[in-house]
Amino acid sequence: MPDADSATNVNWLTFTEKHAQYTPEPYVTHQKRGGYSLNQAAYEMAGRPEFVELLYEPDLRMVGFRPIDKGTPHAYPVRKNNNSQTWLIAGEAFGRRHKIPHDRVERFKAEKVGGVLAIRLGGALDSDESETAAEAPHDAQAVRVG
Repeated sequence: MPDADSATNVNWLTFTEKHAQYTPEPYVTHQKRGGYSLNQAAYEMAGRPEFVELLYEPDLRMVGFRPIDKGTPHAYPVRKNNNSQTWLIAGEAFGRRHKIPHDRVERFKAEKVGGVLAIRLGGALDSDESETAAEAPHDAQAVRVG
């Protein structure tokens, strides 16, 4: 290793990539620990909620985020991620209940479906591993919501 006091032996590499830019496209990322992060466009599409309820549609393999009052027992807080334009929603217990795997990070294009911000599992745009969400089992039971 070069001696840090000897500038002639230090081979600096310049990082020329820029930080993540704002995109007007709404995306939701399913994190490896089971939570979800919304980019600014998705957060705005959802109506800038403080709390959401988590919804699952097993036949279409969709996850939904619907704004809900804070006092609702199953309300999940939407927390701003420090130093970035993303918002976080816990989802580990939700994923366990519906057997949604979270062994990799996946990014999904978000859409509005009947007033609900939604993502389609199996339609990941990016993944940190080669296995796709379509290959993973999703044999969950769900309570249908209006």
